[in-house]
Amino acid sequence: MAFGNLLHARENVSVTTTAHTFKAGAEVRLNRDSTYFGISPNGEYDFGGGTSYSPSEIKSQSGTHDIHVGDPLPDTLSAFLTGSPFAYTRAVAPSYFSNGENIGPAADSRSGFAAYMEDAWKVTQRMVLNCGLRFELNTPISERAPNPSFVKGRI
Repeated sequence: MAFGNLLHARENVSVTTTAHTFKAGAEVRLNRDSTYFGISPNGEYDFGGGTSYSPSEIKSQSGTHDIHVGDPLPDTLSAFLTGSPFAYTRAVAPSYFSNGENIGPAADSRSGFAAYMEDAWKVTQRMVLNCGLRFELNTPISERAPNPSFVKGRI
């Protein structure tokens, strides 16, 4: 299971005079992601994705399409209604996990910052000088709430 939040703010300003056009702006991006693995400590039944077999005798109305014990079920709905999952999965955290029954929760952050300023100066009727400056900073992915995957001293 994964949850993601993106907070994004941006502002641009422009001022024009007879000889100059000034532009400036800034942007902030904050990514906040959270993930959880092994969220079914009591197990998870999966219907579909493969063949399930009938646990009981299923009679058809005409009697020509009966399903016998051990026969493949024709569809996912039949598997669900007879309680015959294709797979059963159970995620159990090992004893050395410090997270209890949650396996590998993570809270990641990434941020990006940018700013710029620019001037278009009309030196003469036939010549315009453009100059500007831009700054960008993108942070590496970091863990907001450190959750070590092992308890110190127990590996």
